[in-house]
Amino acid sequence: MRYLHKIEIPDTAFWHKLFRDPYQTHRTLYRWAGQCVWHTAETKTGLQVFLISDHEDLEMDSKEQEQIDRTPGCRSLEGIQFTEGQGLRIQIRLNAVKSDDRPVWTTAKMQGCDPRTALRDWVQGRLQQAGFESFVGSVEGLPFETFAKGTHNIKTAPVLVSGTVNVANPEKALQSLYYGIGQGKAFGLGMLKLR
Repeated sequence: MRYLHKIEIPDTAFWHKLFRDPYQTHRTLYRWAGQCVWHTAETKTGLQVFLISDHEDLEMDSKEQEQIDRTPGCRSLEGIQFTEGQGLRIQIRLNAVKSDDRPVWTTAKMQGCDPRTALRDWVQGRLQQAGFESFVGSVEGLPFETFAKGTHNIKTAPVLVSGTVNVANPEKALQSLYYGIGQGKAFGLGMLKLR
């Protein structure tokens, strides 16, 4: 069974250390929930963290438990079902890199193709692999994210995908909701949000 957690993280030095970059955020959330997909959003009072994992109870130490607001809580994803042809409004941040670790638009330029068309086609392909079809919406490039992991740097090329899709394969679509889509899930990319 998978669980969706929503956690409010206060804007304090203690929490900045644990959530200072995507790699550190992943380390913190992995310690709490094991393998998970996650997404963060800044708020006026701190950070909202959304994560999906197999764990209903998160493994926090006592200092962490005292300082966060768990009232938004935890919800079981059991019982969610998709049907073929069902229309959904989605939003997702994807890591737009090809197998050669180059951003989709860089590869397109090198091949003499239109970068915007190539990026849109790439998004369409990712969504099809995830069990969806007929994407209509926007694909917005976001700033590159670079952060340290041990002795080397990690660089992601995030894009924000917003719009509507139809469910082509209900089983694959459900797996995409549970486990995310694409590369970079450990760094806050690939979590499918339904609107």
